[in-house]
Amino acid sequence: MIVLSEAYEELREHFCPPSERVDCRDVEGTVCYLDPESETLLRERLSPVRGAFLRWIDSGDFHYLSYFACRRIGRPYALVLLDHHPDMQPPVFPGVLSCGGWVRALLDGDPYLQKVMIVGIAPGLMEETKGYGERVQAWPEGSFPQSFATGLPVFLSIDKDVLNRDYARTDWDQGTMTLEEMEAVVKAVFARNKVLGTDICGELCRSKGGRDEDLEINAFTNNCLLNLITAAFCDNL
Repeated sequence: MIVLSEAYEELREHFCPPSERVDCRDVEGTVCYLDPESETLLRERLSPVRGAFLRWIDSGDFHYLSYFACRRIGRPYALVLLDHHPDMQPPVFPGVLSCGGWVRALLDGDPYLQKVMIVGIAPGLMEETKGYGERVQAWPEGSFPQSFATGLPVFLSIDKDVLNRDYARTDWDQGTMTLEEMEAVVKAVFARNKVLGTDICGELCRSKGGRDEDLEINAFTNNCLLNLITAAFCDNL
């Protein structure tokens, strides 16, 4: 569990997974954009969690943490992303990693990344996924691929903003996916691929407007995903 905001502290009453907590709240320059100095500090701080099969990576503001996990894979792999945003924006500042551009950074910089499958994108953002040919396959919200078989080991990344507000509360615009649909996707990914790792973001803390109801909804979904992915990994070994 990577702590970059107060979200997990505020969830403790309802959600406290048995995983190591790495507190990075003292590292500045991390919200949405990660400056080079902060990147060096985070890489050092996160080195103990390299072997975790499921990483909780706080709010969607920090989804760029998936970039680090993927760059450590070191062999050909595919990325399956459930996200209402494709996170493929061109960099605003050269050399600065962002929550909105980490997938593009991987495609441009990781020679081992062979394929990206993105599910649940806002229709108006589909254009961002163009330009990489068959390396990138994308589905807008409300549609799903017929098969998640990639022929490669997979890293699975989930941003809960792909869910509708009955199942998640985030500080980003959200999609229409239900929890049942997400669970079906996760099961399909595990059933057809060797999964190397998973991470989940999309928390909401009180300083960003979170209320008791929001935290309870997020905790419920977190617990469902924790149980599902833990069981799936055991079956996937």
